Amino acid sequence: MKSTKDTTKYTTQENTSPITIRNLKTIRDLKKEAKVSMRRNYAACMMIVIVLSILIVGLPSISRDIDASSSIIKSFDIKPINKELTKIEKGLSLLQKDTNIGKDSKRGVIHDIYTKTMSVGNLGLAAANNIDKAIFANKLSTRIINLLSVLPTLAFAIFVKYMLIIGRARFFLETRKYSATPIGRVTFVYRVYGMMSVVRALFWKVLWLVIWTFTIVGLPIKLYSYSMVEYILAENPKVGAREALQLSKAMTKGYKRKVFLLDLSFLPWLLLGLVTFCITRYTYSDILYYASKAEMYAELRGLYLARTDKLACAETSLKDTYLFCHYTETENENQYPRELYFLRRRPDINALRYDYKRNYSPENIILMFFIFSFIGYVWEVFLAFLTTGQFINRGSMYGPWIPIYGAGGIAMLLLLRKFIDRPIVTFFLTMVVAGLIEYISATYIYMTTGLEYWSYKGYFFNIQGRVSLEGLLAFGLLGCGGIYLFAPVADHFLNKISRKIRLTIMTILLVCFLTDGVIVHFHPHTGYDITSDLNQ
Repeated sequence: MKSTKDTTKYTTQENTSPITIRNLKTIRDLKKEAKVSMRRNYAACMMIVIVLSILIVGLPSISRDIDASSSIIKSFDIKPINKELTKIEKGLSLLQKDTNIGKDSKRGVIHDIYTKTMSVGNLGLAAANNIDKAIFANKLSTRIINLLSVLPTLAFAIFVKYMLIIGRARFFLETRKYSATPIGRVTFVYRVYGMMSVVRALFWKVLWLVIWTFTIVGLPIKLYSYSMVEYILAENPKVGAREALQLSKAMTKGYKRKVFLLDLSFLPWLLLGLVTFCITRYTYSDILYYASKAEMYAELRGLYLARTDKLACAETSLKDTYLFCHYTETENENQYPRELYFLRRRPDINALRYDYKRNYSPENIILMFFIFSFIGYVWEVFLAFLTTGQFINRGSMYGPWIPIYGAGGIAMLLLLRKFIDRPIVTFFLTMVVAGLIEYISATYIYMTTGLEYWSYKGYFFNIQGRVSLEGLLAFGLLGCGGIYLFAPVADHFLNKISRKIRLTIMTILLVCFLTDGVIVHFHPHTGYDITSDLNQ
């Protein structure tokens, strides 16, 4: 008689067809399926691993790994290799000096914020000290400053790093069944109404792990008991914190050793990464690791749902069957069905988010020019405050606006409508539009006043210090955010205001702006950290 121990059938609420679940596969079989998964979407997988490693771990940590790799190779004392390695290090040092990467960099939106955020509390410490100097005249105690310094770093970890970890888990889960899973799936949590549920679940997971550290022996056990929480949240971000922890414990019960052995099997790859400058990690082993973890979750989930003694919340919490059963009734069979994905959002937010083809009225265009200009002004003032500890009226004008941001935003809205359905093309075109406006503005201001309000001299790929690749990438991202996200929402709320009031506000702003322009023409706006010639 044929044994029935190896197979069990179960059905779900969403899909009534039976699904056959086997006993947990061997680590070799899990890796074999993970290799198939990563090959079908390799370029996207590699991009996810590289970009998220930079954002989550940080460039300083990656740099230390590369330095450690160099030290290990040199310790073997193989003269030909060490000689070539010395040449490479010298070349990298010259490249760093020429491009102002790292400590040599003094300005730049992306680099300035990013490096401080990634330097374990430096951003928070700088902000706390600047608040102390600007508001409290150096009267805050060291303890309060240290407490304040933790908050920005903690917020970044919770709302950026952990959210991207959940997004990465979602990406690899979808890639198991859908070969064209887009890279943008890493923003899954931000686009689904349920981020605070994710935050609460991760908070309780971290809290319990901290408590278990005092038991010493219990910590490694609980690390693997809670190891599936991220994947549970990736499947259903709305699951409660208690349910997520309980489900992870139940899934891994009896299989923690197997999960541990999966991690252990990547130790040789980790050692290989130490002597290959992390190249093997970011091009193969890390991709295989995350794909294997997704396979492990799929197996544990299937086995658990097949049990008769599962938790009552299992069927309602683990209900995204199309992550595990390929859905073919869609326009693109190689992607997770978009219509199901966005059903998770609130309808009003969904309508605002995706109605980016709307026609903007002339008065709203002018008002959004001032909104973009004000946002740019606040951004520049904030950056100056972080770096100098002073509130500085940044920009080429005296009012609370920087017109280059407004002009760039409106130009992108009006000129790129033809390409709006092609986001990648739109991104590169926003860089072109921003670059032209920035270069022409900087050239005009310098020729008429002899002043430089910004300078990218020493930055990688800069043109006469007036535009740089770093700045264009930032403006490209901001421009796409404006086109697809901010402008439709702003237009929606502006239309709630009567047209008469909008015209009145527009007229007042235009009069103030033109008056400011006349004053600046005769008395240019200059000062410390305003024009680049006074920054040095």
